[in-house]
Amino acid sequence: MHPIKRGVLVVLLSLGAIGGFSHGFARMAQCHGSCSAESGRDQFEEHVADVCTRAAQRVRDEEDRSASARQPAYGGWGGPQWGGPPPPQWGAPPPQYWGTPPAPAAAPVAPAAPVAPAAPIAE
Repeated sequence: MHPIKRGVLVVLLSLGAIGGFSHGFARMAQCHGSCSAESGRDQFEEHVADVCTRAAQRVRDEEDRSASARQPAYGGWGGPQWGGPPPPQWGAPPPQYWGTPPAPAAAPVAPAAPVAPAAPIAE
């Protein structure tokens, strides 16, 4: 490399290094902890939080719509959950849940005694 080109290159690199460091130190002295880069970072964090909140709201709304499509609307609370015996039918006698139990069915009648075989027929 030619000595003049080399000297110019060294001077330019030196000026760049000095200028970069002086700019960085001036920026630190000017900011005092409230730089625009930090406020930009705060704005970015708020944007990300807003995006996440909207996504969660969208998922919750979708779940609400699918749940309302699956269940009949009983005032918005999902309806009664029947965990006992089947509901009574109109006109049927009430079931016995307490008190004396219903009378058992009549005992089966024993068959009659077998008939004695007839006397053998004589020939």
